[in-house]
This record gives sequence, structure tokens and C-alpha cells, in this order.
Amino acid sequence: MAVSQTYQYNPTGTEASHTNPKTSSDATYTWSYEYAPTNEAVTELSPLGKEVHRDVDARGNTLFDFDEEGHRTGYAYDSFDQVTRQTDPRARPPTSSTTPTATRRPRRRC
Repeated sequence: MAVSQTYQYNPTGTEASHTNPKTSSDATYTWSYEYAPTNEAVTELSPLGKEVHRDVDARGNTLFDFDEEGHRTGYAYDSFDQVTRQTDPRARPPTSSTTPTATRRPRRRC
């Protein structure tokens, strides 16, 4: 049995929502998104009504991520817009280390 996902886009080409049907029933899951003027996804609303939010600066860098429970993760950048520091709200060690030569952190999907 094939499962198809459907996507809807804003006039700017950013994803407005996507729907993923459950394979065991007729119900579907739909996520919706809101974007900053820089076209960065700043809010994701899950099918269960959970919201993930992100604050971005004028250059489109994520400054803070707020998860479904309201925990805030902070990010600092160098002059090349590369992540140099990540501050986890629960004092967990970062999942990856960053150096001045690291690549930019993906800004999409909370």
C-alpha cells in the first residue's frame, strides 16, 4: 500500500502545510507553518496542536528555538552567520560541536 503526502506552498515558495495520512485509518496529520519576512519558518503547528516557535534575526539566523514544552535553546553566530554556541535549556550537552569552520545550522523544521 502506497502512502502519499500532500504539500501546499505560499506564493513565495515556502511550505504552508503538509498532510501525512495515517496508514492504519482514514485520519490524516496536517502540519502548518508561519514565516518571518526573511522566509524562515518561525512557527510550526503539529496535528496535535503543539506549537514549536523560533525567533530569528534580520539575517535569518535562529536566535532561539522554543519546543512544545516552552524550553528555549539559544544560538550565537560569528560574522559569517555560522553557529558558534548553542545553549540548551535543560543543561544537556550539545548533540554536535561547532567550530568557526562549521556549516550553517539548518533553519527549517522545528
